[in-house]
Amino acid sequence: MNQRSFLISQKLEAERLLELAGDHPLMAPPLRKRLASIEAELQNNPPVEVVNTVLYFTGAPVRGSFGINADFVARVLSPFTDMVKTQYCALKNGRVGTRGLRRGEHEATLLLTNLPRGSFGLELTPPPHQADLFQGAQLGQAMRMMTQLVQSAAQNDDAFVGILNDAPKRVLPDLERFLAAIVEDNAALRLVTGDLEVALSQAAAVQALERARGATTEDEIIEQPGVFRGATLDSGRFDFTSATGDLIRGNVDEDVTDEFLGEINRRFTNSECIASLRVIRITTRSGTTRKRFELLSLREPAK
Repeated sequence: MNQRSFLISQKLEAERLLELAGDHPLMAPPLRKRLASIEAELQNNPPVEVVNTVLYFTGAPVRGSFGINADFVARVLSPFTDMVKTQYCALKNGRVGTRGLRRGEHEATLLLTNLPRGSFGLELTPPPHQADLFQGAQLGQAMRMMTQLVQSAAQNDDAFVGILNDAPKRVLPDLERFLAAIVEDNAALRLVTGDLEVALSQAAAVQALERARGATTEDEIIEQPGVFRGATLDSGRFDFTSATGDLIRGNVDEDVTDEFLGEINRRFTNSECIASLRVIRITTRSGTTRKRFELLSLREPAK
């Protein structure tokens, strides 16, 4: 039960007890006070917006409104849901490994809840009663970001690399698998998440796949002297000012433990040190480049 559901149950119970107490001079006042307190807490815990994603398909895999090729559905849903899980874990934890299990990925499970008519639609919805307010919000944000990523792949290199730079590296292969399934089966897609809508014709899907396949990521490890400004324990975000005055921001590497993160915060925050950084460069087929940083470790400067 999430916090809002708990408060609603407490409100109903307080209202029931207040009804039983009536105007009793000793029992009614504290119950009214308790009820007012619960209502105030509810104001600070608004309901989580339930964001769903609907994928509408036309083309060769679809048989009117009767049905859709089951093999195609399996090939197209698996990479899309993997993209959402990866982005959700990145939003929640700040870091996602390039392979293996993603920490908290079970929280990003999506349910196939409806088969909308029109073309042939597949509706994906988060489970009811999310564990907490932020979990539902982050999952909705992940679904929107992956919808934007698909949209940007069909637009231009600048838009694509801009969105891709905010996504974990392991999203790109899943995007390629998703678009390849659409192209190989001569399908077209209309993708709707909340108020965001993306339309990919068969030709646009081909262009999007070519753009995704043309993108490359390269890693480089550098040693950077400067001042460490600290890292957040929950999201793994860090700030570092280089010796030349440049502000470097990014995520702590996936392999850095919470214990080690706490230790470097204690030892190095606002202190001069040497940062070992992974620089991840994302380059599109036209040469448009973006880069981001991951913190690997810190050490004291040589004396």
